[in-house]
Amino acid sequence: MNNTQVYDAGVVLSGFMGKDTETNSLSFGEATDRLTEGLIQYRKGRIKTIIISGGSGSLVDDTRESVLAKTFLIENCGVPDSAVLIDTVSRNTYENAVETKKS
Repeated sequence: MNNTQVYDAGVVLSGFMGKDTETNSLSFGEATDRLTEGLIQYRKGRIKTIIISGGSGSLVDDTRESVLAKTFLIENCGVPDSAVLIDTVSRNTYENAVETKKS
């Protein structure tokens, strides 16, 4: 990506956060740079929209990571709702690509 090009969207793959059901708090993992880099590119005006791709990869928990991440960006980072699209159904990288293409 060059410094002058503006892209319609940047894709953020999930696998970086979760929610502790007992404390109702968010937890961020090693791959959090996926989300922060998307936010940085949005703030610099290099992307117009952030697409967060990722449903639930868990067999026991139905929490949708993309929903959590969108809420975090809106409530804590001041990103407008209209600037964040989400894929809530993909469970792996292949499905991330298929579902993101639909956006």
